[in-house]
Amino acid sequence: MKKLASNIFAMLVLGINLALVLDYKQARIRRLLYLRNGAEGDFSCADLTGAQLARGNFINANFSGAVLIKANLAEADFRYANLSGANLAGATMRGAIMYHAVLTNADLTLAVLNDATLAKTNLDGVDFTGAKLKQANLQESSLKGANLELADLSMAQLNGADLRNANFGDTDLSYADLSGANLAGANLYGANLTGTKGLQVR
Repeated sequence: MKKLASNIFAMLVLGINLALVLDYKQARIRRLLYLRNGAEGDFSCADLTGAQLARGNFINANFSGAVLIKANLAEADFRYANLSGANLAGATMRGAIMYHAVLTNADLTLAVLNDATLAKTNLDGVDFTGAKLKQANLQESSLKGANLELADLSMAQLNGADLRNANFGDTDLSYADLSGANLAGANLYGANLTGTKGLQVR
């Protein structure tokens, strides 16, 4: 009986301590987001649906598994940040800087990334279905197995990008630059290739 009571007490204390830790983390997250300065911050698995983070500083921050559905991330700086597995469906990321960031298996369906910088970024397995990437810079990025069906990549820079096994079905690639890109196994059925530069399927 004493052992049972002791275990219950320990669980209660642990629960209280865990709640305090979670409250502290949420408070810290709210403060960093309010200041829009989350450089090197830990936002992993946080629910930031609809958050207003435009022009924020999130260099080297951890957003892995975070929920950023319809968040406003316009012109935010995500250089070297980890957004692997994040849900960014419908997010506004116009002009965002994501140089050298990691977004493997992230959900960017219907996201707006016009004029965004995603050069040398890991975008393997990302779902870009219906996303807008007009004039986006994706030079030397890796998009292996990415789904870009119905996306707008008109005038985008994809020079030297790794596009192996990517799906460009019905994608707008008009006037995009694919010079030096690796398109082995990529699906281009129905894609708009008007004025596309450097198109070379290996």
